[in-house]
Amino acid sequence: MKILADENVDFPVIYLLRDNGFEVLSIAEDDFGTIDENVLAKAVRMNAVLLTADKDFGELRYKFGLPHRGVVFFRLEGLKPAEKAGLILDLFNEQGENLIDAFTVLSGHKTRIIRGG
Repeated sequence: MKILADENVDFPVIYLLRDNGFEVLSIAEDDFGTIDENVLAKAVRMNAVLLTADKDFGELRYKFGLPHRGVVFFRLEGLKPAEKAGLILDLFNEQGENLIDAFTVLSGHKTRIIRGG
């Protein structure tokens, strides 16, 4: 599975996903400062699930109807980067293909997956 990590994704998350066999490209490494619409379009071109902590992607999807191949929006405020990394890795390992073409919200130990979202 390909993952495009938005620029707000901590590097420990990116490294842990890569170390566990996920193909992760990072906006912070390659396209820092890219506007959200272009980040989402890049994920579509790559056929990648977008991983982000930016709630604006929900608006881009639901208010403006922009296409996506899957968005994982995480709300893990107050956790250390290593803790976030573990929860996000668990999500990708446990849900895998269910994240494709879905809008997923991860907050703490709770996950909501909206199919077709």
